[in-house]
Amino acid sequence: LEFINGELIIATWGDGIDILKNGEWKHFEKNTIGTNTITKMTIDKNHNLWICDGHLGDGNAPRGTMGVSKFDGENWTIYNTANSSINSDNIFRIATDKDGRIWCGAWYEPPTSDFDWNNGITIFDDGKIESFADQNSLINSTISFLQNDTLGRMWIGSYPGGVNIVDGNEVVNTFAFPTEHFHGPDPLCAVISESKAYIGTYESGLRIGSLATLNCRDDSIWTQPEIPELRDKKIQIYDLALCKDRSGSEMLWVASPKGLFMLTKNIWYKYDIDYKRKKYYNNKW
Repeated sequence: LEFINGELIIATWGDGIDILKNGEWKHFEKNTIGTNTITKMTIDKNHNLWICDGHLGDGNAPRGTMGVSKFDGENWTIYNTANSSINSDNIFRIATDKDGRIWCGAWYEPPTSDFDWNNGITIFDDGKIESFADQNSLINSTISFLQNDTLGRMWIGSYPGGVNIVDGNEVVNTFAFPTEHFHGPDPLCAVISESKAYIGTYESGLRIGSLATLNCRDDSIWTQPEIPELRDKKIQIYDLALCKDRSGSEMLWVASPKGLFMLTKNIWYKYDIDYKRKKYYNNKW
């Protein structure tokens, strides 16, 4: 608190400055991002950057439950439960669908209801904010990932439980996969190529499945990497990314507590701070 020239100035922690002058309050807030604890980001059809801010687990976190921030190149707009109809401030995942809509997935576990939050997905569609239409068909409404495939469908991770595939506004497929997690399938992140689904888990390492046999309901379609760092029990996969090298070969990148890994042409590579990269050959690095 400060008094300057007869004006009362209140400086808040993270919510700007309020000044009382002539009996009226005026609010000043620097135009900035809502938080720095970013869990995912996406670009919309108008080239705006959207980021979400959430955390694994229940309840409020001082640095991990600030909703969604949008950046248009000059200004930030913050969306949370206090100023919009978004379902939760604990938005753990965000993605853009084929129609340019922004999907926001909330991580929900009791007692987050104490904060008047809800689980599931809300969608930004040309200024409107609405709930995902087929919400009740999800395996579980604690959302662990949102990811497009090459056909434009949205893959939704439900934790625990498995994966939902959405085409437009409808869940068209659901499936589980083998896991070490005691609650069942524990998806946390995913990328989908033209032929395979790569699913990173909360504590079961990396799972690789064939899209051609996804509906067989057979656990044998799922494999694990040959490298022990990504198949051991209790291994969390932080994030996954797909890209192609200059020759057009697909490259899968995997971030984990064991390091940064890359798979291309059926060969695994490992990166660390004390060497450029190592190659996995004859069952060793």
